[in-house]
Amino acid sequence: MRPGRARLIVALGLLPATAAASPEFGSGIALGVAGTGDAVRWSRTKFYGALRGEALFGPAEPSALRLGPAFELGTTGFSDLRTGAGATLLVPLDDVLALGVTPGAYVRTGDGPLAGLSGRLFFGVHPYNRVGAYGLSAGLLAGIDRDLGSSPRSSIVVAAQVDGLALALPFVLLAEWIRGPRD
Repeated sequence: MRPGRARLIVALGLLPATAAASPEFGSGIALGVAGTGDAVRWSRTKFYGALRGEALFGPAEPSALRLGPAFELGTTGFSDLRTGAGATLLVPLDDVLALGVTPGAYVRTGDGPLAGLSGRLFFGVHPYNRVGAYGLSAGLLAGIDRDLGSSPRSSIVVAAQVDGLALALPFVLLAEWIRGPRD
């Protein structure tokens, strides 16, 4: 047997029989304010709203760090549309509270398409879901967006994030009530 093949067989033998990591998905609606300006300072206050989603990967235990992609579709003052993506690192602080850090990039419309860099910091309730693949969350969101280009603008974001499933659940229950019992 060749040495390369022997190393491969030994390496495969050291792998665990079952994978313990399973993705945990989450969604949220963030509503708050954004301070906008030509520099990184708060010149004008505008509405901020966004739909956010994430998929976190990591060991299947509540105290483990989890990492994964995050997506955001939002607006500042209803004058633009921002589509952003980044990588979220979720750090559990205890069984319920967590801190999330999401550096990323975005493209916004309004004055024509502009690209920029963004960062989001989440602090709030984000327990590990031991039963299913969806993780409920709610908390405070703070962040900054900075346009790239010849005349960069910035937005400083402060918002409350509410879980998307928690908002949708009353409508799902109403639809089930209207539909009635199944045979």
